[in-house]
Amino acid sequence: MVEAEKFPQALFKTESVVMLDDTHAKFSGNLTLHGVTAPIVLNVVFNGAGNNMLSGKYTLGFAATTRFKRSQFGMDYLIPAVGDDVDVEVFTEFQKN
Repeated sequence: MVEAEKFPQALFKTESVVMLDDTHAKFSGNLTLHGVTAPIVLNVVFNGAGNNMLSGKYTLGFAATTRFKRSQFGMDYLIPAVGDDVDVEVFTEFQKN
């Protein structure tokens, strides 16, 4: 059952941040997915900063990963034939205007 029209987006709201060292942090918060909200932790890495050679703008780079069970969010169709674990990787940049 595809319900993308009913639930078109996911939302993560950070509740706390714990710095592990200068480049690693844990962002704890709530993920709302498929109309269900549950706590998850994002493992965040600061990849660096500098002038972007393509845009010429000062750029910050980050990566984040997490794993959760889709059944946690009411998406249990075909488990165990289809896996329950979901791995998420996020890669992002922020550029100074």
